[in-house]
Amino acid sequence: MSWSPEDIGDFFKNQYNKFIEHYTSIAKQARVERSIIWSEFAQLTRVKDAQGNYLTVIELAELARRIRLQLGKKVTVTYTADWSEYHSYDGWYNIDGL
Repeated sequence: MSWSPEDIGDFFKNQYNKFIEHYTSIAKQARVERSIIWSEFAQLTRVKDAQGNYLTVIELAELARRIRLQLGKKVTVTYTADWSEYHSYDGWYNIDGL
């Protein structure tokens, strides 16, 4: 599947955030020490808008911030990257913001 910048916002707003927030409520009750907001969104983390912003990285960083607020400062909130996300495709390391 090819993702457009418009698809990214819709995906997070209408689907993904609700999915993660549901499991966050379970994690909070279980008093977890760590929470992973997802792993290996390699195709999505490459999508940029017209200004060059990596939209999925922005969405995931905001989601991680909200999840951290819900779970508390003692809980580690992370994203686990695919190996291909650790290098640059266009001179920038796209997941640095996350």
